[in-house]
Amino acid sequence: MKTPPHLIPVMNNTKWDELRLVMYELEPKPAWHTKCWENGFVTPWDREWYYHSRDGGYELTEWVEIRAESKEQKQSVLSVLDRVHVPTEEISDGFVCMGIFIQARKLNMQSSNPTLKLLPLVAGTRLRRAP
Repeated sequence: MKTPPHLIPVMNNTKWDELRLVMYELEPKPAWHTKCWENGFVTPWDREWYYHSRDGGYELTEWVEIRAESKEQKQSVLSVLDRVHVPTEEISDGFVCMGIFIQARKLNMQSSNPTLKLLPLVAGTRLRRAP
């Protein structure tokens, strides 16, 4: 499937597999779910990382949200995320790993000749930069 031009893939199959395998190693396994960029479908929460997380491939994955249920689990998840270097945002109860960035048009009103500029936006408004 060809990705539309306003969507910028930031993960490839190799990176998704690296994420899947390091999450599979963790005990207890953190819960996760994904969002499809094509139709907006968000999967139910799951804990099975080895088979379920790669069902259907990764081409339509906008993001995967990983839920940590304790401070210790959150620290473990952060440690392996740092190890595999995936684009990650920290949220209150875990992390969101981005697979796609969405570009939006924004009017630049600061110049005497207003123009449209393409700006990268992270999908979802509840994301914040990890420390």
